[in-house]
Amino acid sequence: MVDKGDTAWMFMATVLVMLMIVPGLALFYGGLVRAKNILSVLMQVLVVASLALVLWVAYGYSLAFTLLAAVLLAFTRVWGTRVPQEALIGVIYVVAAAAASPVGRTSAIILPT
Repeated sequence: MVDKGDTAWMFMATVLVMLMIVPGLALFYGGLVRAKNILSVLMQVLVVASLALVLWVAYGYSLAFTLLAAVLLAFTRVWGTRVPQEALIGVIYVVAAAAASPVGRTSAIILPT
């Protein structure tokens, strides 16, 4: 049985992580560069987060929720395996957290040395 309180908390945590990614980190790193480069920083953060999200859905899901042998057949496993409805919000949270991680690495490119 699914607890409504747990589901609501996971939903709020997911929303907070998603708000941290593009608006939060992009504007933070945008404040560290010159005004003419802010759009470039916003696009870098958006592209890196989007790429990480797609890669996690394609490969990370198979590593996390199926057998280790699914690495070679990751793409078929992602779409062939049905996610239980009660676990869907947890999967979305993990995707958001996985997309936020590489965005932090973008600071090595953005920040001057």
